[in-house]
Amino acid sequence: MKILYKIPCNLKGGVKIVDNAEMELNIDGSIVKLDLAIREVSVNPDAMYPNLEFHISLQLSQSQSPQGHLYLTNIYAIVKILDNRQHIVGRASTDKPFIEIQSQESMLTLSLDMDHLRLKHIERLRGGGDAKFQLILNGAIISHPSRRTLTVTALPHDHLLNYRIAKSDWVEQYLKNLHFKDVWLLEVPTLEAPVGDMKVALEHLQTAWKKFEMGEYDCGAYQVPQVP
Repeated sequence: MKILYKIPCNLKGGVKIVDNAEMELNIDGSIVKLDLAIREVSVNPDAMYPNLEFHISLQLSQSQSPQGHLYLTNIYAIVKILDNRQHIVGRASTDKPFIEIQSQESMLTLSLDMDHLRLKHIERLRGGGDAKFQLILNGAIISHPSRRTLTVTALPHDHLLNYRIAKSDWVEQYLKNLHFKDVWLLEVPTLEAPVGDMKVALEHLQTAWKKFEMGEYDCGAYQVPQVP
């Protein structure tokens, strides 16, 4: 079997920052256009870590139809939160190794695990406003025009998908379902030279809070002793 790997060129130049994107690819001599859009962002609270799920619509539109089927593979997205700059939040992925691309609209769901530390950074960058996310898709398209040829074309990185969640929705729905509101902040004044049980308690509290921010909730709760 002959395998061809292609890295597409940016035909028009520049980076496209839009809510809907159209990728243009040359696959087996055919110009293929792939329409992309983030339709919805939801929360899956039943996962091991509560996560954000980005539901992306895919639809194929081309001037010339390549032979055989087209599949997305190794697909993931770099997720950023926007304020005046771009800050990487993490990597959203799918457990599906192949996703067929069709002329009818189909959906791709990419999941981003959320822990307390990641939510804390998002809240700081959000600054009390809307939650503005940006996705950079990565992966490849596989075409199989014949039994002897398999073509792998990398997705271009010059199309950015944006999605804005209103402040009220983010605070009242998303943070609640992500269990971020379940966090209690206990402020303890720092003593200049704590001694005895108070010194030990403060050391345990500092350790517990660090582990809680890392998502080690059970360990964090266990590390706080009772001080008479």
